[in-house]
Amino acid sequence: LKSLFNPSSQDLSAEELYQKAMEAFLSEGIYEAAIPWLEKVLEVDENHVEGRKDLGVYLIRCGQVEEGVSQLQSLVERFPNEPAGYRALGNYFYLQASNHEEAIPHYLKALELDPQSSALYFALMSCYSMLGRPGEAKEAIEKYLEFFPGDPEGLAMLGELKSQLSEGGGDDGLEELERSLEIDPESRVVPSQLVEEYTRRGELEKIEEMLQTYPDLQDQYLLQFTLSESFQSFEKREKAIECILRFLEKYEYFFANESMEANQANQPLFEMGINQLKSLEGDPELIQRFENALAKGLE
Repeated sequence: LKSLFNPSSQDLSAEELYQKAMEAFLSEGIYEAAIPWLEKVLEVDENHVEGRKDLGVYLIRCGQVEEGVSQLQSLVERFPNEPAGYRALGNYFYLQASNHEEAIPHYLKALELDPQSSALYFALMSCYSMLGRPGEAKEAIEKYLEFFPGDPEGLAMLGELKSQLSEGGGDDGLEELERSLEIDPESRVVPSQLVEEYTRRGELEKIEEMLQTYPDLQDQYLLQFTLSESFQSFEKREKAIECILRFLEKYEYFFANESMEANQANQPLFEMGINQLKSLEGDPELIQRFENALAKGLE
């Protein structure tokens, strides 16, 4: 173990030292094991691209952020036409620092130098999405899907983005969402996305089919509120009441078990649900029950 953390080999080349670093990491499973070897790599060859990139990444993973970022910045300064440094900096700002705005130019530069870095298009899409820029996110995920046309997650993201950009309730996004679910029927996300899309189009039969096929959707209480409003708009009162009751029962449970602070934050949604039940002329006793639960949770 001591030799893993304290490299003492005097006659190894930079590439041999780099392999020792990777062996140390794989053997111990911790980044600290590789760092001394990577530092030795740069002593032998300060222009070793992978060595400097990995040293920067590993230092960041070990909490030495300033030192790690400095190594990555040094890499892009030394090798402005090498994508590895820009890719690593993009990943740092996106994954560790949650600075999506700062990650984007690094990803774009890496892709300019290496347009075949397919995974970066997905990361770029995520950054644009987090910044509320669906048009650019859509372009990025479409590029990603050129490499992986059958990727269900990519298809689902494209469907969601097309739905966001769609006006007038067209078919944008539906085809990709349905294809995604066909490829991965075990998805925990796409069924609710499809229900929302069917809701937007007023395809009630499709909604009911999805609720039967994926009963877990009934546990998504915010979705139940949306469905209640949709069923109400199409004069499906019983279905609308059924959905809003699921929503209210969830909130009744929350208010009996959460803190006062949490209940105060959720009060507007609980009140909206009660008002929805009133608008549907629901059972007065149930309305009173939920109002009592609301008041008790705020005491």
